[in-house]
Amino acid sequence: MYATAFLAILLGASAVDSVLGAAVPSYVSRHRARHTSMPGLKLIRGQVKTSSYIVKLADTVTNRTAHLDWANSMVAQSNATNATSVQSFSQTVFDGYAAELDDHCVSMLLASEDVAWVEEDAVVRISGSQTNAPWGLSRLSSSTPLPANSDVNSLTFDYTFNDEAGTGVDVYIVDTGLRATHQDYQGRAKMLFSLPGLATTDDNGHGSHVGGTIAGNNFGVAKKASLFGIKVMDADGSGSTSGIIQGIQVAMQAAAKSGRPSVINMSIGGAGSRALDSAATSAVNAGMFVVVAAGNDAVDAGTESPARAPAVITVGAMNIQDRVSTFSNFGSSVDIFGPGEDIISCGIQSDTDVASLSGTSMATPHISGLVALLVSQQPDITPAGLTTLIKSLGTQNALKGVPTRSTVNLLAQNLLPDSGIATTSASLISTTAVASTKTNNADSATTTLN
Repeated sequence: MYATAFLAILLGASAVDSVLGAAVPSYVSRHRARHTSMPGLKLIRGQVKTSSYIVKLADTVTNRTAHLDWANSMVAQSNATNATSVQSFSQTVFDGYAAELDDHCVSMLLASEDVAWVEEDAVVRISGSQTNAPWGLSRLSSSTPLPANSDVNSLTFDYTFNDEAGTGVDVYIVDTGLRATHQDYQGRAKMLFSLPGLATTDDNGHGSHVGGTIAGNNFGVAKKASLFGIKVMDADGSGSTSGIIQGIQVAMQAAAKSGRPSVINMSIGGAGSRALDSAATSAVNAGMFVVVAAGNDAVDAGTESPARAPAVITVGAMNIQDRVSTFSNFGSSVDIFGPGEDIISCGIQSDTDVASLSGTSMATPHISGLVALLVSQQPDITPAGLTTLIKSLGTQNALKGVPTRSTVNLLAQNLLPDSGIATTSASLISTTAVASTKTNNADSATTTLN
């Protein structure tokens, strides 16, 4: 189903590098912080080859051969593990060379008048592509709007993604549970926990739909991530703040035990609760990536939890016309928008069932999948660094109908610009999920699906 479409440099391994001398961005792997003492060295935001660099010769270099001889003599004395000799390129292609170098060699090159700049050598991988994707995935991998009159029920859109695709990342879905046997999960889903008195599977459908958007083979953003269902909501889609906190606790304990990069998706919300905000923040402080729905009440998300918690990634919803959904909460607590109307994903009537739902609940798993996708490429990235990276990859001013000036106009994108395209066609029957009301009792508030 997926063809290997083209080579994509991992996660910003482009000319958009951070020149050291300024502070090292939080998304740069911690083991490279030592390079802050080398002004002029260009860091790559993605995965890099150990001790490997690309050197650009200055336009003013007078004796290219002499410089290469000098560089080769340095490489011969380098302490880099696999240092041999420089790989010189044709001047018509790139006037420079690649080499494995230790820190001393890099410093010498940076001090040479023959050298314009030195850049880390990025790891490059094959990207995957999908031609039978729902519209939300396609919009996530395209920096431009989908064609006019695109059909929300079509499953012939194109989706382009990095082939790491969430490998090695666990996503905990605090929701109504998972139909773990659904074929779209390909055996990567498991029910981990149900609150006492609740079913041990998804008897509502909300959590399974969310899971499909995160990591389904057909419907998912991160097609190789692992899913864990934590059931804290009943068949009617209701639960309590204390139940959600217990679900967060289960996720944190499981993540600590596994030691794997871990995401919590909460497509739920309720009245403002200091307790729930604190629990969500604790998960982030423990190194987990927490993604939550902004809410479906068309009010300021700063009045609801856990959407208002500063440490989490709060997601608003938009539609296929790039318009903010009329139901979506807004305000400064919203970090980014994702596809949230008429989203096709897994149903629960059978292991092949398909359903279409709308809500910030549906936008949130697009971002949780994006988190898993990016974390699989940068497993050492911090939650704060990941939030910064997602915002930097987003498309600015792409949305229409943004409710207030305090609301960010930022649409999520999974790859560097111009890496995705979209087409249209065909149809499926759709049903729509509606938002439930919320109470104002913070400690024992009824919490509902978003």
